[in-house]
Amino acid sequence: MYLLLSIFETLISFRVIFKLFGANKGNVIVDWLYNTTDIFVSPFKGILGDFGLGRFKIDITGIIALMVYSFAGFIIIELLRILKFDSRSD
Repeated sequence: MYLLLSIFETLISFRVIFKLFGANKGNVIVDWLYNTTDIFVSPFKGILGDFGLGRFKIDITGIIALMVYSFAGFIIIELLRILKFDSRSD
């Protein structure tokens, strides 16, 4: 579970950083990253718009996705930990 959560968070973090600095969408790696993370970020699109600071663009949708997945991952991991300890007491 930790590995899966870490992969999601790392990919979305790279997306946020690439968008912040205006990475070239024509680049194969950047295009792959955006297409891969769109699946995980798209449920949060439209909650808040992106925010710009001069030439920098803050991907608010990606940041919201990071927060939600981090919180959901924490809850799931804690529930699994509780269930694991409860099953040993029988």
